[in-house]
Amino acid sequence: MAVSLTDTLEFETFYVNVAPRLHRALVLIVGDESLAAEATQEAMVRAYERWSRIADTKNPAGWAYRTALNWARTSHRRRNREGELLRRLERLKRTAAPPAGIDSIALERALAALDVGSRAVVVLRYYLQLSTVEIGETLEIPIGTVKSRLSRAVAELRRHLEGGS
Repeated sequence: MAVSLTDTLEFETFYVNVAPRLHRALVLIVGDESLAAEATQEAMVRAYERWSRIADTKNPAGWAYRTALNWARTSHRRRNREGELLRRLERLKRTAAPPAGIDSIALERALAALDVGSRAVVVLRYYLQLSTVEIGETLEIPIGTVKSRLSRAVAELRRHLEGGS
C-alpha cells in the first residue's frame, strides 16, 4: 500500500513530537538507554507501517508508547534469559565432560553440524538439564516442537558420531 504525501507529512510531525518524549520515558522505565532507543525506533517503524489506521485513532501516541513498552519488555526478558543461559553454559563448559567413550572434539563437530534450533534443544536438555517444559518456555516454542527437535537432533548426532554423517 502506497503512503500518500499527506500521510508522510502527518507521520513526520507525529515522529518529531512523540519519539523524543517516548525515548525519555522508556529510559526512565527500563533503565537502559540503548534498549529504550531500540524500542522507540521499533515502535516508530511499526507506527509508520500502520499509519493510515493509527492516525485516525483517539491516541496515536498512546499506541506508540504501548508498542514500545511491550517490545522493550519482551526484548529485556529475552536478553536476560539468553544471558543466564550463556552464563550456565560457560560454567558447564569449564566442568562438563562429554559422555564416556565420546571424543569432545567429535562431539563439538557433531553439534556444530546441527541447525541452531536443534542444537539449542540438545544443549538445553543435556548440558543444562532443563526439562522439555523448561526448554519450551525458554525458547518460546511448543513442547511438541521441543520433543520432535530433540528426537531428530539426537538421531543426527548418533549418525554423525558413528561416522555416518
